[in-house]
Amino acid sequence: MFYDPISEIQLKFSGSVKLLQTGLEVNEAWKKIPEESKKQYSTLLAPGTVIGAAESVSYSEKSHFCVFSIQTNCVEYLKLGLPPQRFRMLQKNGTFILESLVP
Repeated sequence: MFYDPISEIQLKFSGSVKLLQTGLEVNEAWKKIPEESKKQYSTLLAPGTVIGAAESVSYSEKSHFCVFSIQTNCVEYLKLGLPPQRFRMLQKNGTFILESLVP
């Protein structure tokens, strides 16, 4: 779900997500990351862990890098304001159908 208060547009996506930790897609995505940034995926502590100001971050050989594969089958668009508008694009039998909805 995304909302932009300036344009008053809300987008809602529905579907399925797969977490990929190995394979061709993961390897290809890893190659695109700058070498100086790859180190950030190998911290011993999880990202966001609270550490003291004097503590240094330790690294391991193993990477915590992964890829999310998202398959969207429905998108809803809502435009607030006057007049409000709402649409849904839904996938049925391999084809996307656009429906107008009550806001």
